[in-house]
Amino acid sequence: MGIQEAPLTIVFWLWRDARCWTQYTPEHVNTCARMIHRNLTLAHRFVVMTDQIDAEFDPLITPIPLWDDWHDLRSPEWLPEFPQCYVRLKAFSAASRAVFGERFVSVDLDCVVTGSLDSILGRSEDFLICYRAPIKYDDRKSRYQSSMWMMNSGAREAVWSKFRGEQSFDAIRGKCKPEDARRFLSTDQGWMLYALGRTEAGWGMKDGVYFWPWLRANRMTAKLPGNAKIIFFQGQEKPWDLLDWLKANYQ
Repeated sequence: MGIQEAPLTIVFWLWRDARCWTQYTPEHVNTCARMIHRNLTLAHRFVVMTDQIDAEFDPLITPIPLWDDWHDLRSPEWLPEFPQCYVRLKAFSAASRAVFGERFVSVDLDCVVTGSLDSILGRSEDFLICYRAPIKYDDRKSRYQSSMWMMNSGAREAVWSKFRGEQSFDAIRGKCKPEDARRFLSTDQGWMLYALGRTEAGWGMKDGVYFWPWLRANRMTAKLPGNAKIIFFQGQEKPWDLLDWLKANYQ
């Protein structure tokens, strides 16, 4: 009998932030885990990094206390009601291997899974991230959307080790044009773009990864695109509030 391959760790994030316009709950975590579990045959396990360690999570999910590093850091270019996610950057540290294992994928809770994820999460590159679906021309400069990224633990350790909070904000302002600085200061996603450059492997619409604002802008919300496998809802609209075909998958 061969050696069993280590399972992929699927990481969710849940913490309280009264300023944020969307208030996530343990049930959002449970629903997201159920959707992925139904649509993934690869060996996997779920963890949630959370400040609600005693909440009622599904037995599929292992809750882990969320670290404090950069938890309260606020971007000066980001509206108060927008999520501030610099706390997630420590996932790029080599030390994250002790928590997440050899390979993990971070998945935002505001998604709906509509098809098999095997081809998406079965990729072997040492790092992948969602490609941004551009609505405006300037969106093309942003390149990545941090709704989902997957990596071998420690594969992009510099994203963590080079981040210095407000010192990094000041360095970005000193090196970049104002319009570029605003993009790089858009919470953890902006720092990822700044630190990673523009050549990372990733997933896009051809892979079945979609974003609701793009579907809405292109009047494609009445039914699923034929190859859709997962749709993310960055912004105020969320899958649990919308169309029947979304709600049918969101459970």
